[in-house]
Amino acid sequence: MGRENRLTLIKAIEEKRGSRVLTYICSDRQGSAAQISDDAIPYMAEHLQKFGKVKHLDLFLYSRGGSVDAPWPIISLFREHAEKVGVLIPFRAHSAATLIALGCDEVVMTARAQLGPIDPALDKITPQEGGTAIQEQIRVEDVMSFVGFIRDKAGLGDQKAVSANIKLLAEKLSPWVVGSLYRTHSHIRVVARKLLGTHTKPLEEQRLGLIVESLAEKTYSHGHAVGRREAKELGLPVTK
Repeated sequence: MGRENRLTLIKAIEEKRGSRVLTYICSDRQGSAAQISDDAIPYMAEHLQKFGKVKHLDLFLYSRGGSVDAPWPIISLFREHAEKVGVLIPFRAHSAATLIALGCDEVVMTARAQLGPIDPALDKITPQEGGTAIQEQIRVEDVMSFVGFIRDKAGLGDQKAVSANIKLLAEKLSPWVVGSLYRTHSHIRVVARKLLGTHTKPLEEQRLGLIVESLAEKTYSHGHAVGRREAKELGLPVTK
């Protein structure tokens, strides 16, 4: 599809929605995949300056995820330029893209649109002999679930038994990595709450808490796709 055709479609969406439309599309093609990152913010700011102050801004969004530090400055930038912020999700808006959606007053989803869990991961690099290194991802909620399993599901109520199993974790991960995991575990919840708190119509505390806990912890598979109906049941401001 050529640029002129794309501009025609964007114009049609703007007329239908009564908004200005900004697009942020991250390829997920093998060999040319891209992720959400704060390096997109200067380009967004450039477009928004051309728009000027608007009543209604829509973000047309497709992404499989990326940096969890990018959504807050992106939404903060949008709030400087628009009274109302919507997000248009034709298909996938996972992980960091879901966080962006949390910061929008309206989440417009097609029948096949997907949000996803917001459980972040840390990259752990382990040096090997010969100068090589092994890189692996550690999901924050996997570690927290391990601790919870020992305490609640395995029936290890004895403090010594719990300590012995925590020691196994400490042998696998350094204290600094464990500390980073805990900080990230707390940080993602704070960011999600702050994003939801930017809405022009504030959410009730109980509803806000349900959204954060469901997406950060109680959706047990990182690959779980949160469809339109489920997103609405969580309490997000979903529009068909």
